[in-house]
Amino acid sequence: MSSQVEQIKERLGIADVVGAYLKLEKAGGNYKARCPFHNEKTPSFFLSPARSSYYCFGCGAKGDIFTFVQEFEGLDFVGALKVLAQKAGVELTKEDPKMRSERQRLFLCLESATIFFQRTLYENAQYKAVVEYLTGRGLTKDTIKEWRIGYAPDAWQILSDYLKSKRFTEQDMEKVGLTKAREPKDGSVGGTGHYDRFRGRIMFPLFDSSGRVIGFSGRIFGPDDGKSAKYLNSPETELFKKSEMLYGFHKAKQGIREKGYSILVEGQMDMLMSQQVGFTNTVAVSGTALTLQHLEMLRRLSERVVMSFDPDGAGVRAAQRGAAMAIGLGMEVRVAELPKGEDPALFILNHPEQWRETVEKKAIHVVEFVTNHLLSQQLDPRALAKEVGAKVLPFIVRMQSSMERSHFVSMIYKKTGIKEEAIWEDLKRLEKVLPVSVSVSATQTAQKSAGASAASSATSGSSTTGSTYADFVQNATRRKHIERRLASIVLWQNTLPARVFGNEEMIKKLSSALQTIQSAVPDNGLDAEKILAAVMAEFQKETEELIVEAELSYDKSEKLAEEVKELLENFVTECSNELCAKLLSELHKAQRDGDGPKVDQLVGVLAKLKKVR
Repeated sequence: MSSQVEQIKERLGIADVVGAYLKLEKAGGNYKARCPFHNEKTPSFFLSPARSSYYCFGCGAKGDIFTFVQEFEGLDFVGALKVLAQKAGVELTKEDPKMRSERQRLFLCLESATIFFQRTLYENAQYKAVVEYLTGRGLTKDTIKEWRIGYAPDAWQILSDYLKSKRFTEQDMEKVGLTKAREPKDGSVGGTGHYDRFRGRIMFPLFDSSGRVIGFSGRIFGPDDGKSAKYLNSPETELFKKSEMLYGFHKAKQGIREKGYSILVEGQMDMLMSQQVGFTNTVAVSGTALTLQHLEMLRRLSERVVMSFDPDGAGVRAAQRGAAMAIGLGMEVRVAELPKGEDPALFILNHPEQWRETVEKKAIHVVEFVTNHLLSQQLDPRALAKEVGAKVLPFIVRMQSSMERSHFVSMIYKKTGIKEEAIWEDLKRLEKVLPVSVSVSATQTAQKSAGASAASSATSGSSTTGSTYADFVQNATRRKHIERRLASIVLWQNTLPARVFGNEEMIKKLSSALQTIQSAVPDNGLDAEKILAAVMAEFQKETEELIVEAELSYDKSEKLAEEVKELLENFVTECSNELCAKLLSELHKAQRDGDGPKVDQLVGVLAKLKKVR
């Protein structure tokens, strides 16, 4: 059952599910609506596509797609499961623990194969030429290792034998596409049984959005015999679905969120080179047609996409097909056009700054790109008008914004001379045969929440905090506000797959900041780990609210980093101020008591704290 739940979450985004019941409004990277679970005039119900969850500030309702359907439809979990399974196109079957363990075994089989390919590449001197080839193409050794690129030796059973030594069966290997069963005509190459699918190829692991290996793309290495395909991909398996996999997506998710757009290229080398020069928001379609599922995966992170396909006829057509689907999903599509004859990977290698400028400054809207492409063909006016109607207007008719339509109609008139009235007439005719927008149930790996574990660790930490800190924090309004902000950031970051600040990092920064106070006032109770545990425990009941607050406040990681730095500085200042107030009270008492040594001691400590403040 759990794998089916996971499968449904991967195929259905929370905005798609809730949007079928409520009118949603964009709120930065999130959505808002009027809560369906209590009466309200102002929207306080927020959806987070990144975390696949919702929260209402008005009534406290929270959960995921399953809890929403349960509450809205008045169903139990099984009922909600059936509704969502139908939406996602998932056939519900009873899954026993044995099946779950088999799925895990298949993942382990692929992981073991990945390790074998990596070791072959790096631990066998005879394959040094493969490494030299990859570095010659521009990849650094760090990139090769980061993306776990390896090599499959040109042998019929070397991988099979290795995996058998790891106690995987031939059935396991065949199920994940690593081997093929021999047919009678293959008997001449080793008898009966199975043989390795990938031989004499550079191996690029393919990952799901969680970073698990689900298949491979193998590039032939050595002389081209004219019989073998340049690239050989894993067949579709229980784990690998081509329409649901973008190469590099597992690493690009955070980059897309941070930069506010995705870059879509064709091949693996294009993607790797772009990532290597700093565009961590780059993904590749990797030898398969671009699908609605692919685009929906990107849309949930950002509605802006820059496409850069090969500048030949096939590349232009691919960009056109992909752009039409993306616009139908409400996305903004730009095209980063390369000089004719340029291979994207080589262009990035040889001209990294030009690539940066092309993507960031010169990328143009797909409508303008296609229009310019038609104008470059120097067609006669009648042929040009026909081509514009066939290749440009389908983009505009799919646009959901009237203002956007008007802008591009005006642009076409200025560039081509085709009268706006004629363009509008053709658009009206197209509306009758083409959908204005597209909807799809697409893949998305659920962003698993670690908020519960954060709360759990906070609870356990609170028991060891002691009374020193509890006394110290009493009635400190400004510091309480700072603590709340820090807690919200920690909790929110713990729900994301790639955290900007984790607990460990926070503790490290906090410890460093408190060090000066620690040295000035020994045994003051300012233990960073205990402080953080106490703060987290205090706000445990408000976890979801704090997470949403942080998510709405911080869209960009660089802003978050600045905020954390400022919060920590202010926190230390407030701690210092409170200690000073406490010590001044003790100083006045010591003066009244005539305790000279105590007075001298306290004056010295206060002098040190003054420097901190």
